Amino acid sequence: MKTRKHQTSGVIRLRKKMQLEAFALLLIIQISFVGSHFYQLSKEMNWSVSVVSAKEVEKLSMRDYVLNEVEKAGLDKFRAYALIACESSWNPEAKLINKGGKLGTDRGLWMISDKFHPEVTNSCAYSPECSTKAAIKILKKSGWKEWVCGK
Repeated sequence: MKTRKHQTSGVIRLRKKMQLEAFALLLIIQISFVGSHFYQLSKEMNWSVSVVSAKEVEKLSMRDYVLNEVEKAGLDKFRAYALIACESSWNPEAKLINKGGKLGTDRGLWMISDKFHPEVTNSCAYSPECSTKAAIKILKKSGWKEWVCGK
């Protein structure tokens, strides 16, 4: 494998042909952490990396952005990934009206309740960037128990 020096602003990313294997590996890692079981990979994966310019960093996918922010906040990104997958299936427009509205409405990617978190506006709840910042504040204050899938 050839190596290249890269600038500190560069970011390493997987080539497209390896994304499926990376996703499978991420799922195995999640299962390992969530289920307290450890699995051994028997297949060697030949990872191919390339250097990405600082401008390309701005083009991160929503999922990458969210997980990077969670990790920067010092929280478990694997648990966050599983929570969002369970709560909204990574749909930033997800909406759940609880008990006909008596228990509020869960909104957006993180399914933040308008009843229990009225400080999070609808526009914020449906914005992946804003709702991630709000969710990080909630997680740091109250922990994962705020979400049904986080318990």
